[in-house]
Amino acid sequence: MPIAVKLNQYFGRQNIQVHEIHHERVSSLAGAVDAAFVAAEVALKATVLIDLKGAVMAVLPLPADLDVAAVNRVLGRNLQVLTAAQSDKLFTDCEKGAQPPVGAAYGMPVIVDESLFEQDLFYLQSGCNSTLLQMDGRGFRLSVAGASKGRIAIWKDESG
Repeated sequence: MPIAVKLNQYFGRQNIQVHEIHHERVSSLAGAVDAAFVAAEVALKATVLIDLKGAVMAVLPLPADLDVAAVNRVLGRNLQVLTAAQSDKLFTDCEKGAQPPVGAAYGMPVIVDESLFEQDLFYLQSGCNSTLLQMDGRGFRLSVAGASKGRIAIWKDESG
């Protein structure tokens, strides 16, 4: 299962081209980045949050932490981060820990860190723990069309 079924169908409907990068089986995005010799700064991670209105996916660069307060300010909600186990249950066609950062493929609203719109190359989970996907800037912008945008990433070297 190199690409999750729902993700692959979504890419087909949106005419998004991706390149599969196969690597040794790992249990996390960080492990996949290492195994595929990819820079962490261009890898996208997904964090799923939830409140009484439902789930939202936040998409940000792998090395950054999510600023939940900023997400709530931008969206006007009171979201909390789901645990990995809770989040895995929303991605029934994916292996544990291999959730693609493409919420639209799963009918989930998305908020994206605005810094990502300055990039032209991305690597993301495919739904399989032995395959990363490479996507260009056009594909990324199509995959997050209609998403909310904001400064939601906290870079680990930022103080305060």
